[in-house]
Amino acid sequence: MLVWKNPNSTKPSMFYGSIETEQTERIKVNCALSYRKDGRLCDLGSYVNMYPVMLALLGMRVTTVDYYPQSKPQSPNYNPDIHRVLDICRSVGIEVIECDLYDLTLPKEAFDVVTSFETFEHLLHSPKPVMKKIVAALRPGGDVVLSVPNIARLVNRLRVLVGRSPLSSFGFFFENGYPFTGHRREMTIAEVHHMMAVMQLKRKKLFTENLHPPMSKDASTFRRRCRTLTDKLPLPRELRGTIYAVYSKADNHT
Repeated sequence: MLVWKNPNSTKPSMFYGSIETEQTERIKVNCALSYRKDGRLCDLGSYVNMYPVMLALLGMRVTTVDYYPQSKPQSPNYNPDIHRVLDICRSVGIEVIECDLYDLTLPKEAFDVVTSFETFEHLLHSPKPVMKKIVAALRPGGDVVLSVPNIARLVNRLRVLVGRSPLSSFGFFFENGYPFTGHRREMTIAEVHHMMAVMQLKRKKLFTENLHPPMSKDASTFRRRCRTLTDKLPLPRELRGTIYAVYSKADNHT
């Protein structure tokens, strides 16, 4: 039985054990942008998410890729329920690849769509080698669907104005930074387009939205006030929180 956790409920999730499942508008957007009827999809940086499962249940042939360091007993953040997640994915027909994206090998021109949501900002090095793998794995006419945090978003600008860092908590980084798996390089809208254009991909959609993960219970007052502000204001695209991009591979791509 597959049951999502109600974000307002204190009951444990039946779906992923101790790992809560996100139920927000951005999960719906991910599914809507990624779905191709009877298509084959590869999702990079899947970690623990609902959208690959939903797409598989909708009839897509889905492959997920991530290296899941927390699934290893020697990890300081070890969580055995990650294996439960991967077993559930396999139970609905998903091919699960446990691999670092830089070490990944994918079949040539095998996928109708390659997706990666909130992952590229975590990459340790330049995303160019990963983008080359994506383009090679796409069929002619296939799509890349990507989302990343907008480094120029209003919240980051407000943080700097009040003397705060636009980066994530230094205290957390200091205590948990080896190996560090947080955000290493966020991008602007222009930088996302540059990356796609260099790879000779054609723009279909490039937009921004204020779509957030659930706010943690221990979030600061400043963060809560910023979230309220950004949700209420009719912000221009340069100030919204998340960049979404859908770019296609030409039929004669070389």
